[in-house]
This record gives sequence, C-alpha cells and structure tokens, in this order.
Amino acid sequence: MRRRVAAVLACLTALSAGCTAVPTSGPVVPVPAEPNPVNPGVRVNPHPPTRGESAEDVVDGFVAAMASYETGYEVAREYLTPEAAARWDPRAGVQVYEQKAAPTLTGGRYVLSTQRLGAVNSEGIFRQATGTITHDFGVVRDASGEWRIANPPTGLLVSQSIFSTSFLRINAYHYDPSGQWLVPEPHYFPRGPHARDRAAAAVLGGPAAWLAPSVQAGPTLDLDSTEVDAAGVVTVKVKPTASPLPDAEEQRVVTRMVWTFRQFPYVTKLRVLSADGTPWTFPGNPGGTVPMSFGLDASPVAAQTSRQLFAIRNGRLVRVLDIEQNTNVLGAAPGATGLTAAAVRGDAVQAAVVQNGRTLALAGVTEPSLQPILTAKSIGRPHFSRQGEVFAPVDGGLRVYANGAWTSLTVGGLPDGAVTNVRVAPDGTRLALVVRRTDGRCAAGIARIERHDGRIRVAGWTELGVRQLSGDNPSVTDVAWASDSEVLLVTSINGGTSVVHSDQEGAQSNTMGPAGATGISVLAGAPGVAPVVRLADSETMRYSSNMRWLPLEGATSSVLYPG
Repeated sequence: MRRRVAAVLACLTALSAGCTAVPTSGPVVPVPAEPNPVNPGVRVNPHPPTRGESAEDVVDGFVAAMASYETGYEVAREYLTPEAAARWDPRAGVQVYEQKAAPTLTGGRYVLSTQRLGAVNSEGIFRQATGTITHDFGVVRDASGEWRIANPPTGLLVSQSIFSTSFLRINAYHYDPSGQWLVPEPHYFPRGPHARDRAAAAVLGGPAAWLAPSVQAGPTLDLDSTEVDAAGVVTVKVKPTASPLPDAEEQRVVTRMVWTFRQFPYVTKLRVLSADGTPWTFPGNPGGTVPMSFGLDASPVAAQTSRQLFAIRNGRLVRVLDIEQNTNVLGAAPGATGLTAAAVRGDAVQAAVVQNGRTLALAGVTEPSLQPILTAKSIGRPHFSRQGEVFAPVDGGLRVYANGAWTSLTVGGLPDGAVTNVRVAPDGTRLALVVRRTDGRCAAGIARIERHDGRIRVAGWTELGVRQLSGDNPSVTDVAWASDSEVLLVTSINGGTSVVHSDQEGAQSNTMGPAGATGISVLAGAPGVAPVVRLADSETMRYSSNMRWLPLEGATSSVLYPG
C-alpha cells in the first residue's frame, strides 16, 4: 500500500506540473456532465480494502481515502471497525499537516506524528496552527481477522499537498457596515459539485464568527439545493422562511451570491428560488435571472482607485512614469519636503506625508497645501482606508485619524512589540500588520476593523506564517494587499529576502523573488498591479513574471501605490 500511496502522490505531482497519463485498464465509470468545474485539480477514486491486507496497508488506504471527497466517505469507512465507522464524522473539520509525513509503526502501533500546519472547521474556515499532530490509528483485527482502524481522527486528516489539490478556496461575500460594497470571507471546500452547495450555504448562513463584527449580518437563510444546467445557469433554492424578504434585501442577497459564484468559471447566470419555486424578482430583474456582471458597483476593490506608482526621491513625493522602458518622474505634493514616508489616497488627490520621521501632514497631490496633523517621536508609513481614514504606526503603536481626530488603537491579541507597518484591505474591514516582537523577530498578521457608533476598534489578530515554504516561520518585514483576500509579504528565507504571495489565512503561499535579492526594505503592492520593491542599496525593481523583476531607474527611499 505504501507503493499505492506513493503512486497517488506521484500522480498529483505530475498533474500539477502539467503532465497527465490516460489509464489503459480499470472499470468504466459514468461521469456526470458538468461544464468546466472550478480548477478541478486531481480527483483520485479511493480504493476499498482487500482481504489479507497488512495493518500498514489499511492505515495507508484510509489516509488515501480521506483525500477523495465522497458524500459519506463510504470507502474510507470500510477501513474502520463497525463501531468506529458509526461514530466517525468526516464533516467535523480538516487537520492539515506537513506533506512529507506518513504514519509509522511505533511500539506495535501505527502513529502519525508530524507538524501541524492548520485546520479547517465545519464551516470551511481555515486557520493556521502550530505544534504537532500525534494520532494513533488504533489498528486491531476484526471478527474476520482483517486489520481495521478503531480510532479514526476527528474529521479528516490530510497532508498539505493533498489539501492544495483536493480542496477549493472560495470567497463568500458579505456587505460592509455601510452596505455599499462587499467583503470576502475565504472558505475551503472539498472539490466537486457539492462545492456549489457549500458556497451558497456560506452566503445564506451569514459570516463566520471572526468576520461577523466587521460586516452586516444580513438575513440568515437555509439552503435547500443548487442546480446547474448545460448553459451554466445556476439555480439556488432556499428553504421556507417565516416571511418574504423585501425586494431590496433579496437584491442584496443575489448580489452577494453572484460575486461568490463568479469564482466558478462555468457559471453564466444565477437565479434564486423561494421554497415554493417562485423566482426572486426585483426592479430591473423581472425574469428572476441575472448575469455574472450583476452588482459590479459592489466590488470590494474600488474601481476608481488610482494604480499610479509613487515614490519618494530626495525627500519629495513623485509619480513614477514608465515610457518605453525609461523611467521618468513627475513631481507631486509640491508643498511637502523632507519626506521619509507617505501614502496617497485612493483617488490620488490627497497624500499623508511623514516629514523627518516625526511629523505627519495632509498634503495636496497637485496643490501646495500642507496641513500638519500629528507630531510624535517616530511615525512609520501611513495608509489610507477606503473610508478615508489614515492608519499609521506611531511610537510603536497603531493610531487612526478619522473625522479630524486621532485615536490610539489597542489590537486584540497582538503580540508584545512595536507595530512597524500597516496596510488596510481594499474594502477597509481588515488590516495587515507587521510587528517587531520584543525578541527582534518580525511577524505579520491579519486583524479585523470594527466600526460601530462612530468608533473604530481593531481585534482578532491572527499571525500569518509561511512555514510551508521554509520549514519554519521566517521573519516578515513588510506587507501589502495583492487582491481583496490575498497579501504580499517580504520574508527572510535562507539568508535572503523575497516577496511571497499568500492568501490572507496562510493556507497556500509561493515565492515570487527577486532571486538572490538581499535587503528588501520597502514593498509596494495593490490589487491589479505588479508589485515593486526598494532594495537596501536604493535600487527599485518591478515584478514582471515567473520570478523576473525589472529595474526602474533612479534611487528612491520608498515606493507606494495609492491606498
């Protein structure tokens, strides 16, 4: 069976590299017609146990069967004793461990002992985790003398490589507190047609506990079913409700559903049915079916945000212009000098500039206006939120400027140390922070922003590690948002610095380069644009593709995109 598991892993590796093989033997299996599933990855049919298999084979077979989704995981249950099969609940969650680990024989018991990387709860929410997993499968002989497992894990137990190929990341969308735009909530579901049901249920059921304080709750509804026809029209049917929703509320639910199902490339249109089969209709939608272009104005990334690259050169803010591979600059914020850091508002009309590391002022990008708003011992790079607030690291803490006043923010769960960098998510409901701990190591994390009764609170700090890239948690010195739910990190790995692209929960990460770079001091990133870094020797480089970075002419002390 070790050979069987090795063959499965080899198949996963080959397919992920773009190589496939067509089987020439085996049963003919009917496959339901479903157009273009979402990045289908690799579907491996699980094999039931055969008579006379060794205890090692049974454990390996069960581990392999857990990697392939089935409605009740019936094949996986065949490896269990009847009592264990009756109590095992594969829906209880998923534990993810390092990919090279395998159960081993220890003192007559088959035990998996390995590094824990994270866990997915019953709602599909992934959280990174530390420590080790030690699980004894409790292999025993049944009444027929066959080896069976008496102690299955709680939920599923899968390696990182299996998790990355067998689970699908889908954002369920909810409205921000103002009700103007959407906020993503990443979920992980096993691949297959059931992922549609899980995605729809995540929208209808409302946000999970971590995000809930930062978004609108909306109506809580129960899913009856989802179906998709050959034209890619998805029909979502809800269970009976106590009373019908107002048209405006139905429209908001449909908008959230459209943004969620837009991640399934085969979906062309969407309609929602009440329990009695009546389509939801509202003004402008008399037929009850909407295209995937519906609700674009609710985008979590503001369409009007400028994507112009700015830099600080010789203490002044400039726009960076690329003209036929030569880099020219255009002066900005003419009233501001002696700059050590800056941020530009999304509309590129106003800047928040730090002079000599001690004074923060608001400046016009094209006008010579300058309004000092804060003086402190040390002020780091500020950042504008979509709501127009200014967040900034100040004297080791975090402060926000809103409605003409500064507020010091206590971040719930933040480790002891000094805040050195802050970036607000495009929708303004989450923060990416870098903290220099008291031991000198820098760590990045995500926290949520709560806005209630005119007050701002930051809570729910969750450290964002990339252990899967280096075997430990490297120091992270800078951060930026790459999309509405993905980040860029400057990490120190293997003696050099590199930009890492990661989802906001740290489930999947990959290194972007620059190869051989040392001393990346500043990272500029934003949704829809190529990241830019400033190196310790003042050289500036822009990402091209496939680990390639191209130099931009002219020495800079900082680079930034609006936001």
